[in-house]
Amino acid sequence: MPTMTYSRNDFFKLLGTSLSEEQLSLLLCRVKAELETFGDNIVVKFNDTNLPWIWSVEGLVCVLKGLLGLEKGLPLVSVKSGSKNIIAEKISGRPFIAGFCAAGVVSENLLIQLVQLQEKFCDAYGRKRSKIAVGIYSAEKISFPVRYSFFDGSTKFVALNGTLMGLSEILEKHPKGKEYAHIVHGWKKFPLLVDNQNNVLSFPPIINSEHSGRVVPGISSLFFEATGTDEQGVMLACAIFAFALFQRGFELESVVTIYPDKQIVAPDFTPRSVQLDMGLVESVLGLGLSEPSVKGLLEKLRYDSSKMVVPAMRHDIMHSVDVVEDVAIAYGYENITPEKLALYTKGATSNEQYFGDDVRLFLAGCGFQEVFSPYLTSKKLLFDMMNCAASPLVEIDQFYSESYSVVRNSILPVLLEFLAGNKHVDYPQRVFEEGLVCVRSPEIVDYRNVAFVSAHSTASLTEMRQVLDFLFKSIGMTYSVEELANDSCIPGRCGSVFVKNHRIGFFGELHPKVLENFKLDVPVSVAELNISLLHELSNSR
Repeated sequence: MPTMTYSRNDFFKLLGTSLSEEQLSLLLCRVKAELETFGDNIVVKFNDTNLPWIWSVEGLVCVLKGLLGLEKGLPLVSVKSGSKNIIAEKISGRPFIAGFCAAGVVSENLLIQLVQLQEKFCDAYGRKRSKIAVGIYSAEKISFPVRYSFFDGSTKFVALNGTLMGLSEILEKHPKGKEYAHIVHGWKKFPLLVDNQNNVLSFPPIINSEHSGRVVPGISSLFFEATGTDEQGVMLACAIFAFALFQRGFELESVVTIYPDKQIVAPDFTPRSVQLDMGLVESVLGLGLSEPSVKGLLEKLRYDSSKMVVPAMRHDIMHSVDVVEDVAIAYGYENITPEKLALYTKGATSNEQYFGDDVRLFLAGCGFQEVFSPYLTSKKLLFDMMNCAASPLVEIDQFYSESYSVVRNSILPVLLEFLAGNKHVDYPQRVFEEGLVCVRSPEIVDYRNVAFVSAHSTASLTEMRQVLDFLFKSIGMTYSVEELANDSCIPGRCGSVFVKNHRIGFFGELHPKVLENFKLDVPVSVAELNISLLHELSNSR
């Protein structure tokens, strides 16, 4: 989470009023931030990475003015249509770029704020430059149009605080090159931003050039660009930095990015439409607010409530419930009267879980290592890989990956997948997992199962029987065994486990076909038990 430092004098000058430490602290809580220092510098820790536009002092002041009633409604920004262009190739791995120009005097304090915002934005929202990286340049030294293109590793330029080096050399020797080289690892060619006279502006997302990338106080014209893997994020970066500069009195000039198949113009301050659901406001907050009152509250958070739009920088509004949250923020959580609890319940670990924990402890005592795996898996793993017929499952309607498309009805296949991924580890390998499974027959029921497997050159049915003997003796129960025909196991080497005439699981030696499916090179003995049913039977007479 980013922590930002602002000059106290500059902060309150922009705000247009002074606040006490307590007043500022309460206001910052509303925007999910904490006041850490209140002195010559104001230090603020932000606890939400979804609001990068208020990390700048200009963006934060804009919101605080609304909450204080000093301003309301949509903050307006004017952008002059420019004639400057970025000519962009389709750069595989980092395809998007946008930029703008800004005219105004760069003071020392402004430069400090811009660099701080640049670093924190790229680090937190930009995922350490892998998603988004931004560059700021002296526009006076740039001949437009600029080109965003591929160059080989031998291409040379003078990087910031460096000497003349090739791109590959920068990645190996320059401090920033070594820090961010992993982003372009394995690339045969690298992206460069060069102007119309072939002067290098930067090697994104690694380092700016010394020629135009060194910005100093006193210059009067800036060029800003953002590159990345996400076009929406690139445009958001332009809007955030352009807004901050506009609030400082800079004149903004748009820049057109020309791709092979389209053009985009930045910065884009087109407001984003949102939905106000009054029924949802009342059901969530229960404050009995009228629609005019709700819209008035939203105006404090810089909405245009007549058109129900928010500033272009508000990419965090994704659902009507986000609008409800803004109503609560503007109303003030401290102004909501708490109600007495109508129902009190005390959480506690279930007896079934305690029973399962004992089973886990006993298996660990037998030399089995515990693993944890996802609750979701695939039909292929549960059935095809296990050489068994399909059965009804709980399935995900719209899944993003076939590997996580159904709810597991058995833990054993997941353990075998674990063994397949760890063939490089010495044998014997003994692992187990205790957790939820979901059975559909036809009703849907959740059970707690435990599965354990042993893989080595002499793994056998006898070994699993010995583990079961120890396990049942430890929990003070007896069991019986009947031969079981199971397509996942070798015929004649598989048995059902019964307790009080109830089948609670099975054990056996895996069939060669299953071993082949998982590419396992050693015999594997397995077992799986229904802990929920076993616990229930342990309490029955």
